Amino acid sequence: MKKLFLFACAAFSMLLFVACSSNPGIEAGKEFMKNPSVETFRNYTAEVANLDDEEKLELEEWTEDNKAELEEAVTQMLQSM
Repeated sequence: MKKLFLFACAAFSMLLFVACSSNPGIEAGKEFMKNPSVETFRNYTAEVANLDDEEKLELEEWTEDNKAELEEAVTQMLQSM
């Protein structure tokens, strides 16, 4: 029972670590949505290009959840050009 409890605590700790760790692509995407400019878009695409496979999967999920906001940011960026 004690081993099971320790395992559960370790698994929960790992889950919290993964959930709380920041994804540079997502952070750059959030910044782009707050300030839709060519510069923040370039930063966003540069960060996305450097993600590892796990970060890319996380970014894909985030992108799907924030699709409308990202499209609006792109539209605002293009209108300001």
